[in-house]
Amino acid sequence: MVEQLQQNDQAQAASVGSLVFEDEEHNTHTLQSLNKMRKNRHFCDVILHVRTAVGDCVEAL
Repeated sequence: MVEQLQQNDQAQAASVGSLVFEDEEHNTHTLQSLNKMRKNRHFCDVILHVRTAVGDCVEAL
């Protein structure tokens, strides 16, 4: 299904003479960046205290 949608998008772009940019690493880089921010406690939404353990919670949009 996704492959068919991608092929349709490429066909539409080719028909109007536009360029298509694809970045195979975008998802990986985005998740790595979010993980780095989580580890540095940037954009921390909630800090949970359960007995002696403390954990950060981040909601990725």
